[in-house]
Amino acid sequence: MVCATFRMKDVKTVGFILGVIILLLGGIFFAYKYLTKDVVRLTTYSERVQYLETLDISTDNIVETSKDITIPNQFNETYEQYSQVQTSKGFPDLHSFKGESATVYDYTLEDGSNVQLLVCNDILVGSFLDGSQ
Repeated sequence: MVCATFRMKDVKTVGFILGVIILLLGGIFFAYKYLTKDVVRLTTYSERVQYLETLDISTDNIVETSKDITIPNQFNETYEQYSQVQTSKGFPDLHSFKGESATVYDYTLEDGSNVQLLVCNDILVGSFLDGSQ
């Protein structure tokens, strides 16, 4: 037969440690939710088309092409300007994705204009509309 005894001091210490761990995990969870609330995740073709529709872009008869790129580790002036424009539109800071692989999805619309979506790690990090709609 095994008999264990705990002093009240030990119980309070364990309780305190568990309480701190729970508070830290809760804080991390809420910080994550706050920091990612405006992130648009686009994993599938269907999600990308739905996103375009939220921008009032007609998706009838669109053609999607894509190419894989690597976001450079060092930004030249063009990338700096692009990053500033995208950040001002509410997209994540492109600097956070330096050196990462990304995909540029290009959509040719019925009116001849093009829309590009820059997606990195399934996160929309930029978009560009070329032409009139």
